[in-house]
Amino acid sequence: MKKKLINTIICVLAIAMCCFGFVACGDDEPESSYAPSRDDTKWFTETELEEKGLSGLTAPTGLTGEMSTSVTWFGNGYFFRQPCPSVEVFEANAQTYFDYFKTRYNGLFGTDSIEKLNLEENETWYVLTQKENLSDYFNDNPSKLYEFYFVTDATLEDG
Repeated sequence: MKKKLINTIICVLAIAMCCFGFVACGDDEPESSYAPSRDDTKWFTETELEEKGLSGLTAPTGLTGEMSTSVTWFGNGYFFRQPCPSVEVFEANAQTYFDYFKTRYNGLFGTDSIEKLNLEENETWYVLTQKENLSDYFNDNPSKLYEFYFVTDATLEDG
């Protein structure tokens, strides 16, 4: 009798815990309030690329190891990282991206330089200067990379 009572209490507690778990995991919020999940080990989707004006930008080729991507990087930008097995593969991918920007953003991409600082408004104005050689986009601070800055709207504001 005592064993039956203990088993009943254990069963009731187990059921209560399951019910609590189901209630705690309930979905009271509408689905649209949740940010869509993405696989940060994969290249960007075409929709993500289109949002930044990068439609058709392909993933790098010949790289090794796991890729890491982000759509919430500094300045609302995108970021990717993946180990590169050689300088030749690194430069071949950089050339592919350089050609992409020359084809799609000729006159709207380049290296950046500060034009004006406005400390009161916390603004920095940049000028993009398009260069003809891939080597002009190389930077090794803090690591070896090629930097391409581009704009999708060249409308100038007063200032």
